[in-house]
Amino acid sequence: MGTTNSGEIPKKIIHIGIDFFYAAIEIRDDPSLQGSPVAVGGAPTKKGVISSANYEAREAGVLPGMESSRGRQLCPKLFIILPETKKYEKESKKIRAIFYRFTDLVEPLSLDETYLDVSDSDHFKGDSAQIASEIRRVIGLEFRLTASAGIANNKFLARAANAWKKPNDQFLIRPDMVNEFLIKLPVEMIWEMEKEIADKMAALNLKTCGDLQKLSLDELNSHFESKGQQLYNLSRGIDDRLVVPSKEVKSFSLEETFYGTTQSIDESEVVEKQSDEKTSPAETPVSEEENEEAQRMAKIYQSVFESFKEAKVILIE
Repeated sequence: MGTTNSGEIPKKIIHIGIDFFYAAIEIRDDPSLQGSPVAVGGAPTKKGVISSANYEAREAGVLPGMESSRGRQLCPKLFIILPETKKYEKESKKIRAIFYRFTDLVEPLSLDETYLDVSDSDHFKGDSAQIASEIRRVIGLEFRLTASAGIANNKFLARAANAWKKPNDQFLIRPDMVNEFLIKLPVEMIWEMEKEIADKMAALNLKTCGDLQKLSLDELNSHFESKGQQLYNLSRGIDDRLVVPSKEVKSFSLEETFYGTTQSIDESEVVEKQSDEKTSPAETPVSEEENEEAQRMAKIYQSVFESFKEAKVILIE
């Protein structure tokens, strides 16, 4: 498991994510916020939505996709800062330049997360874990931000591995570890989990990739139609997607989302425009559809976050 369908030599894929990117930048630039629960998003007066939250905020239950008013209820001392998208874009581009020191195969997913294919890199004699560690070290040195990394032989596993050891750490899934890792991996981590599929999985009591593995391809096709083959492959760690080099980020999805979302929400549409004062109550209207999707994202994130936070380390690197 964890190989490609074509039987080619496994790739060396790294998924890098900057921890709590927007919130981390605000804390870095304002040291008085250090140690406090901090979120970036809309003001809680109406329907502002959290797009980023640091570890202290998440410990209190504040998560990306959650309404700001709910975040303030859970954490009364929460600092909510209106986003400065241009600033985050500028920092993201500068950080991305680091990746090109190690490989030309760089595929940004959003401002805070990126895939790298280091299969042909000769840095550290091609040791992907050491490359990831060095990238994280350089990000910390040059930008005073922390990053997490997942390393595996395909995109799906690399991104899942990243979630396992957040924040400020990395996790390598070796080929012989794939099956044990997947057995307990929440289905919310599966790439492109549409709401209809998520609801059907809940109805079928399918909670982990191990549960999906118990179903045959015919059964998956029966339940999930055109997505059956995809679910069959991913639940077994099979993912043939290539890292596609790109210098452009196509959308601004809510920070650090998992595979539980296909409808990315542009934060410029769901949170307030940046104003001169960080605590300005100015609002940008949020549609009911956007609000429902944001709340679904928060629930998915909560499920995955709790699974990983409470899980004992089941794998030995």
